[in-house]
Amino acid sequence: MDKCNIEIKNLKERQKILIRILGIFHNICEENNLIYNIFGGTMLGAVRHKGIIPWDDDIDVTMPRQDYNRFIDLIREKYKGKFVIHSYPDKNYIYPYAKFGLVGTVLTENIVKAPYNSLTLNIDVFPNDGYPVDESIFETYNKCERAIILMSYNLMPRKNVLKRLCLEAKKRVYMKSGIEQFLKKQIELFSSNPEESEYIICQGAGWGKRGRLKRETYYDRILFDFNDIKVWGIRDFDEHLRNLYGDYMTPPPLEKRTNPHNSSLFVSTKIYREFLEESE
Repeated sequence: MDKCNIEIKNLKERQKILIRILGIFHNICEENNLIYNIFGGTMLGAVRHKGIIPWDDDIDVTMPRQDYNRFIDLIREKYKGKFVIHSYPDKNYIYPYAKFGLVGTVLTENIVKAPYNSLTLNIDVFPNDGYPVDESIFETYNKCERAIILMSYNLMPRKNVLKRLCLEAKKRVYMKSGIEQFLKKQIELFSSNPEESEYIICQGAGWGKRGRLKRETYYDRILFDFNDIKVWGIRDFDEHLRNLYGDYMTPPPLEKRTNPHNSSLFVSTKIYREFLEESE
């Protein structure tokens, strides 16, 4: 494989590759009878922009837990060498959901500490589980999330000495358990909920209870135009998007139209030619 030596700084170029990855993901799901929906900001982009939000730099999809597990196995068995699935329990992986990535790319998450920050350019694949009867598990889940972030992110405050000392003390306590244990607990908390629940919840997307959807709403899907491809999304998207964004059809002011992630991207010459030069 070629070395990943071409840096992609242009957002539009990154988006072109992401949209191609999403199109490939869609085709794999269609060929293997796997259900998915676009979610969150990607759903918003499809409704408001007919494609990726112009200032966004990631793509989110969700899958029922059973299909999610099948998809992970499928990519590892049939698509090894071209695509990769980053997921638990991979070494140095810190997220309770999967990332479907493109071999021949290197994505470095600058806010995350090494060795947890090196991935491929990817789309986020979130599992859906039954909504918990006991909502207190959200707090336990969030405690695990805070522990993982504290151990793996570059978030140490520099000005407030007392706060820094407190966070360092917490970090030492968390390190005794290790990131893997907190991650395992997160996955167990939601994956153990019955799939036949009236509501389902997307695990790991950061929306918490606001991401709850009626099961019948989730499975009533239609195809949406998304740039030059078509993707599956929920037909009745209004309640979903209002829960997440409020007045979702009104774009944010110009000063807030920034991509939310801080990362560096390098691709091989082969990927550059296949995904960028050939698409021109």
